[in-house]
Order: sequence, then C-alpha cells, then structure tokens
Amino acid sequence: MLFAVMRGLSFLPLRLHYVNARVLAWVLMDVAGYRRQVLEANLKAAMPGLDRQERLKIMKDYYRNIADLIAEFVWCVGKDGALLEKKGFVRLEQAGILEELHKKGRGVMCLCSHSGNWEMYPAAVDLYSSGGEFVKSDFATTYKRLRNDFWEAVTLKARTYGKCDPGQFVDSRSILRYMVKHKDDGKIYFFLVDQYPYQTPYYIGEFFGLPTDAMMGAANLAERFAMPVIYLHNIRVGRGRYVLRPQKICDDASVMGADAMMKQYFKILEKDVLDNPSGWLWSHKRWKNIEGMYPRKRKKKH
Repeated sequence: MLFAVMRGLSFLPLRLHYVNARVLAWVLMDVAGYRRQVLEANLKAAMPGLDRQERLKIMKDYYRNIADLIAEFVWCVGKDGALLEKKGFVRLEQAGILEELHKKGRGVMCLCSHSGNWEMYPAAVDLYSSGGEFVKSDFATTYKRLRNDFWEAVTLKARTYGKCDPGQFVDSRSILRYMVKHKDDGKIYFFLVDQYPYQTPYYIGEFFGLPTDAMMGAANLAERFAMPVIYLHNIRVGRGRYVLRPQKICDDASVMGADAMMKQYFKILEKDVLDNPSGWLWSHKRWKNIEGMYPRKRKKKH
C-alpha cells in the first residue's frame, strides 16, 4: 500500500515535490535536528579553515539537498533511466570509458560514493544499456540489506521498479560467493565505499587531513579478480540535474593493489566534495576511529 502511494505521488510534477522538500529541510534541520551534531563535528574537523557562518551555509544547503533527494526518490519511482535522461534529470558522460574496460572480459569494479543522488545508480544501468553495448544483466549493485523487512521490501521495490531487475541487487554479505559464481561473466559491479567500515577497519591514510579507515571489500575483490576499476562521479549540477561520469583508476587491480587503489579513490572523492561541499553525505559518522570525534549518546533514564 505504501508503495502504491509512492507510485501515485511520482506522477506529480517534480517542482511540486520540491515545494514539500523545502518544508522537510526545515523540519530536518531546525525542528528534528537530524544528526546535526554529527554534521557539525564532521565539517569542523574536515574543514577547519571555514568560519561558523560558512559551515552554517553548507549545513543549510546540505539539509536542502537531503530533502530534495527524498523528494526525487519518490518522483523517480517507475521512471527508467532513459526517461530520466529525456527529462534532463540525469546525463551520462564519457560512456566509452566503461565500454573499453568491459571489453577486456574481466568485469569492471565501479567505486561509488554518497555524493549527488546516490539512489540513481540503478538508473545508470539503463543509461549504459540503452547504448547497445551492455545488457542489464551485465550489472550488479551491492548493498547492505536493511534490518527491517518492511522497509527492505519498500525501498528495494522503489529502487528497481521500472529500472532494473531486483535480482541485480546483491547483499554485500554474499558478494564473494556471487562473484565466484559469475567470474567468467564479465559483470560490472557498483560498490558504495565511502562509509565507515562495517567490519574490520583498514587505515588508508588521511582524507580531509584526518586519519581515515576504509571499507576494503570492493578493492580486495577487484585485486583478487584482476579487474579494471573506475570511480563513478555523481555530480549535482543544479536542482534536479545530475551528471554521471566514470574516471579510470586502473586497468588491473592486481597490479595496482588494493591499498593504492583506495588511496586514489579518496583523493578523487575529496576533490569532488571540495567542489560541492553540501553534496556529500556528511551526516554519517565517517571518522569513528578518532576518539572523542562525536558526542556520546545520552543513556535513557528509567
């Protein structure tokens, strides 16, 4: 029933969704204070050269972007990548980079980030396959399954309805088994790798001048299967306007090595964030490895 409501709302003009998004942004920032302390801690540590007013502006823009992303998520339900491109919502640039690497036959590892509108990665499958070089089954998107079965069903259906088959989403906990099974199929894998590590942290060096632990699963798999690797830029060029642009990191991860690969990934990501500071997911605890970085949760009184 909830999905049916979302499907119905998707027929409303995007500009109307944005009207509601402005209200939602105010609620998130000023009423609920959603993860505001985390956001403030991250910005203050990563961008110490900014004064309070400059950080406040980034925060306001950030909450507006998050609210817009939620509005766009609903509006995109039922719209495939080709339709989103036709409406000017998303544009794919330099598609030939992925085509060239895919022809090597070893598959391709696409390292992605929580920049721009990261819910659009399923739409990228349509954009690539519409050119005729790929079919949708060439792609697999890894994700972390939600604990709540209800929201898992709703979000997965919303992400895949009219975009790609739900079977192309692979739970990160079973990705190794999946890749071994499909090692000769030349699959293209999308990995979001800019969160704090779920399991074993790996120190990657400095990111924004801060000691940073990385998620190494995608890099280790790429090295193990000798895959070419790209960074997929997800750039917000305006309200309701996004660009997806691949950038090659290496031709063979087994030669470059997982450590060097991830250092290059964070170097590119840092430039993306500096170019558009409010477009990255600042509200997650990216630097849990730094003692005292985030306020401790207050224990509830019984």
